[in-house]
Amino acid sequence: LDIISFFAIGSDIQAYQHSTMASVLMWAAMIAGLACLFLGVKQKKEMDPADFTFGRGWVEGFLISILSGLFIGIWTYVYFSFINPEIVELFRQITFSEMSKTQSSEAIAQARPYVEFMISPAGFFLTKFIGYLLGGMIVSLIISSIVNAMGGSKNSGVVNA
Repeated sequence: LDIISFFAIGSDIQAYQHSTMASVLMWAAMIAGLACLFLGVKQKKEMDPADFTFGRGWVEGFLISILSGLFIGIWTYVYFSFINPEIVELFRQITFSEMSKTQSSEAIAQARPYVEFMISPAGFFLTKFIGYLLGGMIVSLIISSIVNAMGGSKNSGVVNA
């Protein structure tokens, strides 16, 4: 959704950064992702409540996160490689412009290869994928414990109201 909001605003990065629409879409995407992760773990528990454990819930949440990270990472790569490749160069120009305000030319020259990789379709893919993996690991811990504590299984003795 963040790429859709950026596409709707155009190439004006300043407008994008301060856009209410971008903020709303970012939060909506985050809430939708958390809801999907929760529902996925909950569905796994409902499939076999007697065999569901905290660890199994965490693994299922992590697997969902891996697939989500791959999907979002590939979409990001495709977007910045084929749909809007010009924006990558704009991101680089802004980054180096901001760096020149506080860094020496030697420091910028030394950082250039790393910055150019990170601000590239491959760099965006990598950061999205790793972000989803790490975030998914942490969020899956929380969601798995919530779903596990919800009860309602044959062996839990707790009935959902």
